[in-house]
Order: sequence, then C-alpha cells, then structure tokens
Amino acid sequence: MSPRLVRVGAGLHYPLGIGLALAHSDGQPDLAAARASFAVGISFGAAPFAPGALADRVGPHPAFLLVPAFVALSAVAVLRLDRVTLPPPARP
Repeated sequence: MSPRLVRVGAGLHYPLGIGLALAHSDGQPDLAAARASFAVGISFGAAPFAPGALADRVGPHPAFLLVPAFVALSAVAVLRLDRVTLPPPARP
C-alpha cells in the first residue's frame, strides 16, 4: 500500500474524530479535543502492531481479514454518532 494513501486515510480520520468529540462534549470542548487527540495518538501507535500480533497467533491471512470488519464497525459507529448530532429539522 502506498504511504501517500495511508497518510490520506489517517489525515481524514482526525477532523472527523475531533468534530464528533466536540459535538458530544457537553460544553467542555477543550477536554473533548484533548481526549480525542490522545486517543488518536494511541490508536495510530497501536494500529500497526495489533494485526501483526494477531497474525503471529492465527496467521497473516485470517488476521488481515479482520481489517474490513474493523472498517465496517467504524462506519457503523460514525453513522450512529452522526445521527445523534444532526440538528433538528428547521420549521417553516
């Protein structure tokens, strides 16, 4: 996989995560931004090693078959959170 493609994917997750965190911050946007930044840093650090560790136990092919499942799970989470943060429809 191209390093440029990986950077584009990672670059698009950060604004989405910060936006969702701020939308659910209950009036504490600084705390939400700090926690989201910390979580992003931890996840970007652990993400390359988690499939590798799993691949050592079950083999590379089954381990990397989980990647589409993780992508689908994150898409479902984002869609559910996005529905919660949508503003109510405007009344005419």
